[in-house]
Amino acid sequence: MKYSELRTWWIKRRFGHFRRPVTLSWGRAEKGLAYLTATLGRWHPETVAARYTTRIWLMNAGRTADAVRMAQAEVATRTAELGPDHTDTVAARHSLAWQRSVTGDTDGAVTEARHLVEDLTRMYSPDHENTHTARRLLAGYLCENGDASEGIRQLTALYADSQALGPARHDATRHVRHCLIKALEDNGNYQEALALLDEEIAVERNTVRDAEDNFDSLPMKLLQEWRARLAAHAGRPPHQGHPLRDDARPDPSRSFTLLPGGHAPPASPVRAHLRPVVRHRSWRSSCSLASNPVLGGPRMAGAGPAPVLADPAAARVPRHLLTVPPAVLHRPAAGFEQ
Repeated sequence: MKYSELRTWWIKRRFGHFRRPVTLSWGRAEKGLAYLTATLGRWHPETVAARYTTRIWLMNAGRTADAVRMAQAEVATRTAELGPDHTDTVAARHSLAWQRSVTGDTDGAVTEARHLVEDLTRMYSPDHENTHTARRLLAGYLCENGDASEGIRQLTALYADSQALGPARHDATRHVRHCLIKALEDNGNYQEALALLDEEIAVERNTVRDAEDNFDSLPMKLLQEWRARLAAHAGRPPHQGHPLRDDARPDPSRSFTLLPGGHAPPASPVRAHLRPVVRHRSWRSSCSLASNPVLGGPRMAGAGPAPVLADPAAARVPRHLLTVPPAVLHRPAAGFEQ
């Protein structure tokens, strides 16, 4: 293997992680990205993936403005070289709207999504699958931007349009239905969400396998759990939130003292124990192995100090509750800072 090929392979390997290696400085990352561009070409899949990975690194490091500027430059370059209607240009515009959303610029995300819907309607048709995807994303950005009523209205219209296209859009219709149920739940419209969720459960029960086997499948269990949560909230006033959700809206009738960082105290000793456990396991999964210069063995690096676990005996948690369910482990812990 030639030296140039070995160097290219090594640089591509460095960009193969969504967490920037601790030994890779920003300057070296820029040089590596420039080397891939010069060696493989600007539009080589490895170079495009490296640019996307760099934007993720910037967002994880809190440099959201730099990440958005890099996404804007990507859209401008693709528009100039590939054309505004090229599929790669459209994909870059979707990525820009998503990055604006996750960095808090929901107004910018809504604006980008509106332009995408207009352009895709012109390029294809109002009923094209790509147009429907852009409409669904626009409705989601509207809900995030505080305009839940308009987002739900657009999702409802999209759901009707997708249903009218019949079995050809079966999977897309189910996706839109899921998004509409979630939007209704977040807005406090539990009865409407329940009615739609019953439709989804009926579809899932008749999907792939027979009713008896499919009823015990994981998707069906998750839908049944979701329905139980909605049914428990159907009699509550809107916008009171879910008691087990960290982002639930507090009940004004209850008074409590906020902990440092603005977080409410745990609702039970079980949560008091499970929360640090989840954070500790999330910390372990976010670390990478590096050499220990003192002891010579491997060490966990790249995610800051490890969270301190509470004493199970002090929390008075029953032994059978100390095993954290997989659904809890895969859910990001609120307030956990990388």
